Amino acid sequence: RYPGFLKLINSLPQTRTHSRATIVHIPRSYCFQDASAFADAMRYVYGGRLIEPMYVFSNPASTHASRMRYVLSYLAAGHFLGAEPIVLHAYNMALRILGFNELETVLFFSACGWCLSENCLYGPYADQIVFQALYLITSNIYPDFVFDASASDFTSVSRLGTSHNTQSRPESRSSSVFASTDMQSSQRPVSSIRFGSATPSSSDTSSPSYLLSSALLSLSFDQLKIVLEHEQLVANLGIETLLSIAGDVVRERERRRVDACNSLHDQKKNPEGVLLLSE
Repeated sequence: RYPGFLKLINSLPQTRTHSRATIVHIPRSYCFQDASAFADAMRYVYGGRLIEPMYVFSNPASTHASRMRYVLSYLAAGHFLGAEPIVLHAYNMALRILGFNELETVLFFSACGWCLSENCLYGPYADQIVFQALYLITSNIYPDFVFDASASDFTSVSRLGTSHNTQSRPESRSSSVFASTDMQSSQRPVSSIRFGSATPSSSDTSSPSYLLSSALLSLSFDQLKIVLEHEQLVANLGIETLLSIAGDVVRERERRRVDACNSLHDQKKNPEGVLLLSE
């Protein structure tokens, strides 16, 4: 039923147990962050049903982030298994729950999957959900929007670029079913760098204005360019207001970038103040 799934099995590293059963090692990146979503996708491939939306939306123990994380993991799994019904189902669920509180999870998904690049790991529908998140930002910046320079960056999202020349499907020979090799950390060795700090904010951290400000500070350069050059944003704000907001955003991002560079510079100095050239 799923030739792509068979091809996937044959291309991944395998080991045999004492009972001669074969274990196929699935890189962690293949299920994004939620292995249970990958398992649910596997059940569908072997004759089960698509996951019920209410299973996701009505779980009292879930949060905005965990719901979106599960749905995007389900989408990623469907893509790797070659099961388009899963991908479409997950995409529609993601659109249904996408809001300000889900922006960080979608942007992290974008960074992990190299979305909006020619090497997108999770397929075209992953690109589309990221575009929808960027459009959500664009469509909610009105003339009375005030950029909050004290807003924090999204902690899970790195503004550092990824290398698109590396393999998009890394192998791992971990003894676990879901391989422990983390594609994102191994291929982005400086992805943990934080871009400076902000003055503690007295703002309402759950307000749309604060969350939009955090998003504008956390977007990659390419994503920020898409948002600021969107024709609807120009129509909503007018060119002068748009340039004013863009200037505030870019200046604060640059201030934090310089703070991060200075911090790295200080960390590499020995007690005599000489910059160490080796790591």
